[in-house]
Amino acid sequence: MSNPNEVVESGRRDSEFFNGMTLEQKQQWAKDIIKRMMQATGVYEKKGLAQMIGCHQNMPSNWLQKGSVPWKVVYICHRETGASLDWLYNGVEPAVVISPQLKRQLKTVVTELLELAQREKLIAQLGEDNFEAIAIQTTKEMIELLTTP
Repeated sequence: MSNPNEVVESGRRDSEFFNGMTLEQKQQWAKDIIKRMMQATGVYEKKGLAQMIGCHQNMPSNWLQKGSVPWKVVYICHRETGASLDWLYNGVEPAVVISPQLKRQLKTVVTELLELAQREKLIAQLGEDNFEAIAIQTTKEMIELLTTP
């Protein structure tokens, strides 16, 4: 049996994989898909999933028995929840891609939060008046360092 995540040139999963599965394996695969769809939708019963997807409440049980979840249903769940199709269908967690612009934004926000946390910690240790005096002195020292040729 081949790997379920192998992809043929057309972009479809290898049909030999599915043809080589036993009914029990197909049922487990369907169970896993349904479980992930329930996670994505935040429902804890198949009945709630069916309602969210817009199908008859017995359909998830039928999918389990057949060992097959219709692609359209997985797509509806993806569209409604934003969950990755690859994760819903295959259980493969999506890779997180962070653009350079987002990295810069994150760095700015994290830096600001760290500075704020450090300021609050110093105020707690020194008191508001002492902190302000130290901040003014530190600022003056930094200005001198920056303006010295």
